[in-house]
Amino acid sequence: GITPDMVDPFEVVPIINIPGYGDQSAVFMCEKLKIKSPNDKAKLAEAKDETYLKGFTSGIMTVGPHKDMKVSDAKPLIKEE
Repeated sequence: GITPDMVDPFEVVPIINIPGYGDQSAVFMCEKLKIKSPNDKAKLAEAKDETYLKGFTSGIMTVGPHKDMKVSDAKPLIKEE
């Protein structure tokens, strides 16, 4: 199994900025929905669905060759690469 010392300290690596959510959308959603445990499966599913939708429709890439592009514009280009 995975033990805390295998992942702590864990630092989020920002790659997408979502207006209103910032560049750490997972952290934002966990705080917004008060998710405290990986067992909060319903809240985690809600957080994932909302974050994926907002990230795709309004997110902006913050790193790499597609930096400053909308995720919806960058995704097809990345698939071609």
